[in-house]
Amino acid sequence: MEDADEKKELKKVGVYVDEETWERMKEYTFRKHSTTRKLSREVREILKANLPLRLVKEGVRSLDIPTDRIRGEEVKDGRAEMPSSSTEIVKGMRARP
Repeated sequence: MEDADEKKELKKVGVYVDEETWERMKEYTFRKHSTTRKLSREVREILKANLPLRLVKEGVRSLDIPTDRIRGEEVKDGRAEMPSSSTEIVKGMRARP
């Protein structure tokens, strides 16, 4: 199975990580893949998993829900109008025999 990231243009970056964290990352990768050659892939996956807004947007896009921003006025204009307040509705329900 081909990794989807292999088709994308990747950017090489450098990060500073304390030695203990990096060793734990290498151990995790080795246990998962029986090699440490997939460290970059695992780091990408962790970064993606920690970008919730991106994930939410991708999920919304997959559902074909419009992602255009709407103004508060548009929400107010689109609301259904209640014929009366909830207090009046409850009073009316109590008054019925």
